[in-house]
Amino acid sequence: MKYKRLFSPLKVGSCVFPNRIMSTAAVTRLASEEGHITPNFVERYRRLAEGGLGAMVVEAAVVLPSKSSFNLRISDDAYIEELKKFVDEIRKANREVKVGIQLIHFLKVARSGWRQKVEDLKAEEIGVIPGQFASSARRARAAGFDFVELHMAHFTTLASFLSLVNKRQDEYGGDFEGRVKLPAEVVNAAREAVGDDYTIGVRMLGEEFTKEGNTLLQSARVARRLASLGADYISVSAGERFEDADPPLENFPPFAGTGYSGYRMSPRWWNPDGVQVYLADGIRKAVRQAGYEVPIVCAGKVRTPDLAEKILEEGRSDIIGMARALFADPDWPVKAREDRADEIVKCAACGYCSEADERYETVVCIEWPKGALSAPSPWLLAPPCKAACPAGLDIRSYIDLTAQGEYEKALSVIEEKIPFPASVSRVCPHPCERSCNRGAFDQPIAINALKRFLVDTVRKAKGRKKVEPFPRTRDERVAVIGSGPAGMTAAFGLAKLGYPVTVFEAAPVPGGMLMLGIPEYRLPKKMVREEIDDIEKRGVEIRLNTLVGEGGISFDSLREEGFKAIVVAIGAHKSVSPGIEGEGLQGVYHGVSFLKAVNLGSAPSIGERVVVIGGGNVAVDAARTVQRMGAKEVTIVYRRSKDEMPAYPGEIEAATVEGVKIVYLVAPVGVTGKDGKAAGLRCVRTELGAPDESGRRTAHAVKGSEFEIAADSVILAVGETPDPGFFKSAGFSMKVQQSSQWAGEDGIFACGDVVTGPATVIEAIAAGRRAATGAHRYLRGESVDYTIAEPAVIPVEDVEVERFKKREREKMPALHVSDRVGNFREVELGFTELMASSEAERCFQCGMFPRKDKNIR
Repeated sequence: MKYKRLFSPLKVGSCVFPNRIMSTAAVTRLASEEGHITPNFVERYRRLAEGGLGAMVVEAAVVLPSKSSFNLRISDDAYIEELKKFVDEIRKANREVKVGIQLIHFLKVARSGWRQKVEDLKAEEIGVIPGQFASSARRARAAGFDFVELHMAHFTTLASFLSLVNKRQDEYGGDFEGRVKLPAEVVNAAREAVGDDYTIGVRMLGEEFTKEGNTLLQSARVARRLASLGADYISVSAGERFEDADPPLENFPPFAGTGYSGYRMSPRWWNPDGVQVYLADGIRKAVRQAGYEVPIVCAGKVRTPDLAEKILEEGRSDIIGMARALFADPDWPVKAREDRADEIVKCAACGYCSEADERYETVVCIEWPKGALSAPSPWLLAPPCKAACPAGLDIRSYIDLTAQGEYEKALSVIEEKIPFPASVSRVCPHPCERSCNRGAFDQPIAINALKRFLVDTVRKAKGRKKVEPFPRTRDERVAVIGSGPAGMTAAFGLAKLGYPVTVFEAAPVPGGMLMLGIPEYRLPKKMVREEIDDIEKRGVEIRLNTLVGEGGISFDSLREEGFKAIVVAIGAHKSVSPGIEGEGLQGVYHGVSFLKAVNLGSAPSIGERVVVIGGGNVAVDAARTVQRMGAKEVTIVYRRSKDEMPAYPGEIEAATVEGVKIVYLVAPVGVTGKDGKAAGLRCVRTELGAPDESGRRTAHAVKGSEFEIAADSVILAVGETPDPGFFKSAGFSMKVQQSSQWAGEDGIFACGDVVTGPATVIEAIAAGRRAATGAHRYLRGESVDYTIAEPAVIPVEDVEVERFKKREREKMPALHVSDRVGNFREVELGFTELMASSEAERCFQCGMFPRKDKNIR
């Protein structure tokens, strides 16, 4: 488990929290006007409990008998039974979560703008407050709550007594002992009411963020006193004091959640994550120095499991308190526990929920579907870039980190999902960019170029990362057939899960098409070798020159050797024949075989005139390769138009710039020969008809349009397919269950081009990840027939684009055309730091700047 401290149990008074995630109290205004439980109230907290948190503090329940403005009430025994039913419903959703309720006493406010102050309270009014808390704590225990939390923070009565602004001249104000007297009486009264075997926590302020308000200096003394009184935990918050509040809305009473102090209680997007953790840290140090081990709860924009784990590791807090983060995504805990942190719907820190509270409206999250009173289940929401990425990379996060200059952290986000970041950053067709919301504004973000910048920059600054083997925690051996991106990703994922993995590769080098099919000028082989070497160092064994299937090792032999699961990832290396005359002449080559020979250092002689047949990436790669090998005339013939050409547009443009001639609407008829050698290619012109099954228009020959192109070599690159001989020997097809990559045979999984036909590296990597998960589930005895839920996608209409200015996308620097002649130097040169910073700044950070007027309910 990645977040071991976050998911470790903790004894808190008489309770044991199953993990360190606590939902801090946050008003919903879903109670009735009289403070009763409603069905919507139950559903909100039931949904929260489903997400797997360790402790839940139900929103503040009012201890005094007054109108509650849709706040929960606990001021009378009549509320016990409905609260008991509420607790029972929560336990049905999550038997492990510890359920507490916050108790609150507040001073009066009026629509006229008047508000009551501590100085206005008479002695007899103060005298009943401890009893009100005590009776309410007793009711909470009777209702089945595991603990109570005494609210001494923000605008509450007890917080106002603790504050330096308390200028009462009697025994309840002035100096420290006077200010702490009423809160101490409340703690003692509550303890007497519930007994020593019941957990009592306290919510207090670390700092008020107002003029002459308490700072950490005063709060540390308060915390020590609370610890000495037997508080079982101390939850540290900040701000939300009336002294700094904005003038109220017309016909509304004052609201403490505004102004600087209010925003510090609920830190907004402009505040850094974890902005208030230092307060919990200071309180924790203070109580520890005084000899108390009372657990401390931090709060204040802790939005990611990585930050939460770091806080716990550093001993700055014992429990992670969250309100808005769990509001935005109640499944935050289970996603973190299951290593799906990138699927967490991140709180935008936009203030939409707080603004609803200010208007005394039902509090909902702007991220939820319009009209929803709780998050859906399952709850998945993604920026369009992440949704379009086959591997589901958390693109928004790594671009944000890039903008902040946190390059190592940004790269680690990428490495969480893919073991080939350097390779992918050079050859990915970046479907994410086609889906980028910025494209509707001006131009898409150069996402892949930023990925490459991170890889190159971190490696240049830090060198190669030191890699240690993954711990071996499983006994079941897994065989992976094929060492391309799909197979190696599956092997990496299974090794990470603790399995012993062996990869069988028929070729003399590992890497599949990364090493054998993609030219050096696009993907330097040194980088591929280093990435494969790192996977080996993780504990993956690779056996080269070892064929599995027809003419090699059989599946039965693998099972006899002790392999409990097999992942097939042999790729699609068999060239498709165009079925034309003269294919057997000397000087006629198949595209993939030709590129393999070049990459292995055994390139054939090609002459000065080369014609390439095909319109895909293999055809373009072959044409640009022979250009570098010295060919004087290089021509690609393609039977359809440029619009139908499947090769990457950037590669087509680069080939043209380098002097490759592309002839469209031309189909091959046959290779002409002389003395057994290729001499030319007979062609016929075509015209386009109706679309075929691929969606591209069908090419039809134009009668009487034949012509010939002189050629010393002809390269056939009309497609690739998996080796049919492998299927014959295996005895089954490669039709798979899409989510688990299960091939329908016991313990057999398949991924990559062997399943899909020729696809992209990033698609192969994504399939490899799925195969690893599928094999893991199989070996654990779990079902491999399941579906992966698709996320809702954030549309550009939900982004507040007015925050941004139109700026041109940064262009990838490239080697000058004259410097590409006769060599295989890498063509694309990568972004400078200034270019990367500027490009990252263009990102909309979809979901983090939501358009609030689109969500008015």
